Formats: sequence, structure tokens, C-alpha cells
Amino acid sequence: LQQFGSPRYSTWYSVGLLARNTQGDVAAASLMLRDVTSTSLDPTRTWVRFLRVQVRVSPNIPAGVPVSILTFFVCTSFIIVMEKFQHLLEPGLMAIMKQSMYNTTVGDGYCISGFNGDVRVCNSC
Repeated sequence: LQQFGSPRYSTWYSVGLLARNTQGDVAAASLMLRDVTSTSLDPTRTWVRFLRVQVRVSPNIPAGVPVSILTFFVCTSFIIVMEKFQHLLEPGLMAIMKQSMYNTTVGDGYCISGFNGDVRVCNSC
């Protein structure tokens, strides 16, 4: 399975795999989509807005790139998957992707107002 170490590359590659839809493509795309969403499902963590591929690795954010642009790109890829290819994926994965998009959107609010008193000013604010 191709791992890119970047949520935006992984989600975009998943769109391509689902469009191609040959042997093993749907399973590989599903695995990558689950990996990307795995760290954005706990809204009690202030970094929930950052989509990461590996749980124990800090967010992979290139210098000078606003976090919101990366999040928007990933969420746009999710929307393409949900609009064009949801018939190929398990309903549970669709629910996880929707929850992930919600959490990352709400997480943008933490950027300005903080969470439990820890105000954060991000490079996307």
C-alpha cells in the first residue's frame, strides 16, 4: 500500500484509486481514508483540526502553508469520494469521513478561541 506521509496526497490518491476501481483499489483507498481520519475523531484533543496519517506523528504541515488550506484540500477530496464513489465504500467509513470533516471544521474554532483555556493562534488564523 502506498503511504505518502501526507493527508492531502493520501486522500487525493484515494480518489484516483476509487475512480480506477480495479482489483484491490477499493480496499487500498478505504485503508488510506481510515488512516487519514484516524487522528481527527477525538474532539477533546485540541489538535483535532490537523489531519494526520500516523497517530504518533506530529502534523505534517509544510512551512508557510496555512493549515486551513491543507484541511480544505482533504475535505474537498472527501466530498468527491462521497459524491462519486460512496457506493464502493462501507457506510461506516462514510460516517467516519463525515465526522472527521465536522471535527476539523470545528477545530478551526479552537485556533482562535482555544479549548479549555489554552488559546492558540495558528498560522491559518
